[in-house]
Amino acid sequence: MVMPIYILLLCLVIETTMGLIAKIGTVYSAYAAARNAIVYSSIDPASADERARHAAVRAMVPFASSGQRHTDGTAHTVALPDEMPRSLNGQLGIS
Repeated sequence: MVMPIYILLLCLVIETTMGLIAKIGTVYSAYAAARNAIVYSSIDPASADERARHAAVRAMVPFASSGQRHTDGTAHTVALPDEMPRSLNGQLGIS
């Protein structure tokens, strides 16, 4: 009777820790992007946004998997409604 409760508590602690680590990573990623944007907006305003995005991606590298989506460092966008299959458009209420 005690063992399932102990396992549940252990899993809860592990899951909470992983969530907090990811939260800290995203906050640091936003901080790195903002810091980079401030620095490069005075040096080269044309590339400040791209450099800030790249800084945010670099800050999230420790949290990414080793899959191809994450190794190239490019941002992946969500499909626009025109690019979605028609069946999905109907489910989302897009005509």
